Amino acid sequence: MNTWVMAFKVAGVGLSAVFMGLLMLTGGIKIMSYVCRLLVRKEKKESSIDSAV
Repeated sequence: MNTWVMAFKVAGVGLSAVFMGLLMLTGGIKIMSYVCRLLVRKEKKESSIDSAV
């Protein structure tokens, strides 16, 4: 019986680690997406200023 309890504990830790990794990956993608959008907007703004001159 003790073996099954340990197995379930290990499985629970592994599963929670997978979900934490997925959450961190999702957060990183959202941050990078936000940064890329800011850079694209800045680039568009600069190119529109150059074309006006």
